[in-house]
Amino acid sequence: MGRSRIVQLLAAQSAAIFLMLSCASSQPSQRLTVHVAPGFVGPLHLSTCVPSASASDISANSAGMGETSACPSRETGVTIVVVRGEQQSSLAPGDVSILRTGDGIATSIRAEVRP
Repeated sequence: MGRSRIVQLLAAQSAAIFLMLSCASSQPSQRLTVHVAPGFVGPLHLSTCVPSASASDISANSAGMGETSACPSRETGVTIVVVRGEQQSSLAPGDVSILRTGDGIATSIRAEVRP
């Protein structure tokens, strides 16, 4: 085996290890269950980092406003499950956004509940 082939194999091995470590360091999404009125459709606005609120079981009012004690970091996303009466559905990632301060602290979560 030539010297250049060994260098290529070492480079490939290093890249594979780096990829595995970077994937392992990502944190899973936080799951938030949001209870809304049956038939609710529209925007949700959840205030984050509210100490007196529940971390994962949230009740939104008729305007779609709610609070959570969850404070998602930059490395952690959120998955939102909406409960409308007896129905549950997960919101698409594209319908959920986390608003943050300039230093990355989550201030609120906005989401769109579709029919």
